[in-house]
Amino acid sequence: MSGLKQLIHEIHRRSLWQVLAIYMVGAWVGFEAIEALVSGLGLPQWFPAFAIVLFIVGLPIVLATAFVQDGGPAQSPPHATAGPDSDISADTVSAADRQETEAVRRLFTWRNAIAGGVLAFALWGVIAAGWILFGGSVGGRGDDGGIALSPNRIAVLPFSVRGKEEFAYLGEGIVNLLATKLDGAGDLRSVDPRGLLGGLDRERGGRLDPERARALAERFGAGLYVLGDILEVEGQLRIDASLYDSGRGSEAVSQATVEGDAAEIFDVVDELAAQLLGGRGEGPGERITRIAAVTTHSLPALKEYLEGEAELRAGQFEAALAAFQRAIEDDSSFALAYYRLSITAEWLTESDIADEAAEQATFHSTRLSEHDRRTLEAMLAERGGAADSAERLYRAILRTYPDDVEVWWRLGELLFHYGPRLGRPITGSREAWERVLFFEPQHVPSLVHLARISALEGKREELDSLVGLALEFQPGGRYALYMRALWAYSVGDEAVQEQVVAELQNASDNALGNTVWGVTVFTDNLRGAYDLARLYTEPTRSPQTQALGHLNLAELELAWGRWQAAVAELSEVARLDAATALEHRALYSAAPFFPVPRAQLQEMRDELERWDPTLGSRVSSQWHEGAHAQLKTYVLGLLSARLGDEAATLRYAGELDGTGDSPE
Repeated sequence: MSGLKQLIHEIHRRSLWQVLAIYMVGAWVGFEAIEALVSGLGLPQWFPAFAIVLFIVGLPIVLATAFVQDGGPAQSPPHATAGPDSDISADTVSAADRQETEAVRRLFTWRNAIAGGVLAFALWGVIAAGWILFGGSVGGRGDDGGIALSPNRIAVLPFSVRGKEEFAYLGEGIVNLLATKLDGAGDLRSVDPRGLLGGLDRERGGRLDPERARALAERFGAGLYVLGDILEVEGQLRIDASLYDSGRGSEAVSQATVEGDAAEIFDVVDELAAQLLGGRGEGPGERITRIAAVTTHSLPALKEYLEGEAELRAGQFEAALAAFQRAIEDDSSFALAYYRLSITAEWLTESDIADEAAEQATFHSTRLSEHDRRTLEAMLAERGGAADSAERLYRAILRTYPDDVEVWWRLGELLFHYGPRLGRPITGSREAWERVLFFEPQHVPSLVHLARISALEGKREELDSLVGLALEFQPGGRYALYMRALWAYSVGDEAVQEQVVAELQNASDNALGNTVWGVTVFTDNLRGAYDLARLYTEPTRSPQTQALGHLNLAELELAWGRWQAAVAELSEVARLDAATALEHRALYSAAPFFPVPRAQLQEMRDELERWDPTLGSRVSSQWHEGAHAQLKTYVLGLLSARLGDEAATLRYAGELDGTGDSPE
């Protein structure tokens, strides 16, 4: 007990209670200042927590420094020592000295407390300044790759809904509706609703309060955000909405309340947008009447469209396709639904549906917003083969809308599939896929493309992670078998390879073809690709599929430099489809790195000259239907060049020039 009393006595004597109180008050004041700076400078949300850590670390240091300072009786300084002639007694001098020393000691410990807090605050300030100057979130990307905060970017967050269950869709539906209305109003740009909802899918749970909403909006670079409530009573809606500015705290800068019939939701949202913009204090005036409207006035069509959007975000393309088709059935002029249908059909390789939907979207494009019209223009340029123009258009859109998930997705597809044709590696598409995943972490197609790139580059750990995520998000999805095969043949796992082969024996031709292509192109395992390609030739497959299988085997034999083995496989193709075998044998013969005798080259050119391309072929028609005549002319030109027949080569080149602007 005497030791404890002594400790308490020392704590009191050394003024540690005062030091603790002063430090805690100073830390609280400093933390409040830091929170204000984080909001005002657009710093990452972990900076306040980091400040708390600094203050906590500083506390024991300050207390320890105060405790170890000498608080014992001090020696009297020489000039204060009482001499024999002094009127002041020694005891009096000693007491005075002790009081002065005690006062100085207390003052010094208080300074310790203040200095410790200031030091912690200063250290935080240095780190914050470094963050801003060297790649932080102000004027650039945030710590997690986010977009620089803009006072003109606005995020519409899902509203809470009270009323009948059938109106619950409006909670997320209002995001699409109101974001479309606000986009382009003066200098405002709306955060892409798709990316925003993807971010919410990641967070999950709980009603958004202004602080949580602000953090999510800032992640998308939005300095403005909207929250609200929808109340439905007997088909009548009352919508209350508040507009917040992240730089002005949690107090709304504008509020709006509108009422109307649920069947008139578009007019109600028009009024809601006008009130919010008017309350912002910038006087939108006539511009409000020209805000881009959503492209349907059919509530059933809207519901189907929103369902399609949700399925598309989840990578469920078949379900999304069906939903967009139902939306078009309800409103045959629904341009945005046509546009989304075209994109979805392209993913499913339903080219006829994709082309028709794109044409209809273009026809009704006057009802699209400028943003969507520009995206459609870029997509049509890409589909027409104008890769350079499409890339320029996509990048121009992203300069204005850096959070547009759709455009990042389209850009990734363009760079991945057209890059090699333009002399650029597919790895140049990596940034686009990573941006899609930043906004939609569960976007499986992006995981698949990045996994292909990782396999090609031999990045084992990254491939493991990407395949694991894809299988976690869609364990039984359309990509599951493909991803397992890509991993197994990349890392050489024979047990999983055997499982893949067993499953592919009963898989569809499309699933088998994608897997063979993936293993062939993105792994170093040509032997594995060869074994998989042989599954094409099983008697249970159609003759067309068997011919395609032998064609794949011929190309793999060529990859090993085995010309005669490739010719043998082409003989099997000829048994099933003579035209396909002829086209490809002529193409392979034109390659300058195979030792084909001149007489055989001449014979091949003569045989190809006699072939009637209008008869088509059973296999190659999948890839170039309607372009057999052009292919014939092209290969004849190649054969003539290899034979050294310059006149014939130039003649065939002239014929190709005269084929017109056929997309094929």
